[in-house]
Amino acid sequence: MTTPEHDDPLAELLRRSLAEESKRVEVDGAALQRIRERTARSRARARIPGWLLPSLAAAAAAAVVVVAVVATVELTGGGHATTPVAAQPSAAPRHSTGPTGAPTTAVRPSTPVQSAGGTVIVPPPHPGVYTPGTPTVTMYYVGLPTGITSQPYQLYAEPHSITSASMSPLAAIREFLTSTPIDPDYSRVWPAHLDVRGLLPGADSVTLALTGSASLGPPKCVSCAQYGLAVQALARTAGLAPGMELSVTLNGRKLDSVLGVPLPVKVRPYSSERASIQITSPVYGQSLRGPVTVRGNANVFEGNVTWKLLDANGRQLRKSFTTAAMGMWKRFSIRLGSLAPGTYTIVAYEQSAKDGSVLHADSKQFTVR
Repeated sequence: MTTPEHDDPLAELLRRSLAEESKRVEVDGAALQRIRERTARSRARARIPGWLLPSLAAAAAAAVVVVAVVATVELTGGGHATTPVAAQPSAAPRHSTGPTGAPTTAVRPSTPVQSAGGTVIVPPPHPGVYTPGTPTVTMYYVGLPTGITSQPYQLYAEPHSITSASMSPLAAIREFLTSTPIDPDYSRVWPAHLDVRGLLPGADSVTLALTGSASLGPPKCVSCAQYGLAVQALARTAGLAPGMELSVTLNGRKLDSVLGVPLPVKVRPYSSERASIQITSPVYGQSLRGPVTVRGNANVFEGNVTWKLLDANGRQLRKSFTTAAMGMWKRFSIRLGSLAPGTYTIVAYEQSAKDGSVLHADSKQFTVR
């Protein structure tokens, strides 16, 4: 990233002063959300026209990140991020309330190191983990269930436990880049050996500063739809609002494209790429105590969600259906009751009324203790 020339000594002195001050100021990552909540309440009282809200939100965002504009916040080790992103909250909850599973430990990402030659070395990703009751951030991954070739690429949400007390966008981005999905049916798509140094927010844009030895050039593929969705997945994980623009730098160099996607890229509405069916609880691999209830959300034809329960050998134990919604996402639940100890897989899917083929699906393996 280049630094502009400063011909005005007073302007340069002011810039340096602000940069030094920014190192001592810690911005509350939740401040923007509180501002938006107050704005919403004020709108209800004052009846502010809806078309005016984006301008007010942009002004609020600019006020929150005024210090961050002069310097990109850097992360070292498991440090806390101090720069908020002008964004709306994630649709998925930051804290999961799923069934209690067996104790697991969140893995803190290794600290990137710089070699003698100046190359930034980022360790391979660690496995993502989820422990109910611990601080979590929501990852968004590209998913394509095995064997369903007619299903388009869609985004699936997955909670990850983290050791950092910070629930900021930087903490979520770092977990996304330095961990692997828990569910093997989901893919990050982004290459390994990447980490995040910081964010440079604007009123309606964000520049993501990455570091590492990975190549972010155009992929070699016939159909690259998953790469465009992977960029949207990272933007969604960062909490960027639809309509915002995302730019990327790698080791200080501004990129014109990433994974073959031209930059800056505009963030699309989540509804345009959200999974038609997703099981939200249990999380893949979770250990449970009975009685077992499976939960999820779906937006399918006539709201019909078919499900089947398989044993450890893939044999079907039960099959039935439940109801969600069509034209909007609605929660569904499947009460399995008491199950014998062992490993099971629950599959929820939309079945074609025309030929009975599977159109959309999600599955989760879990263990009953």
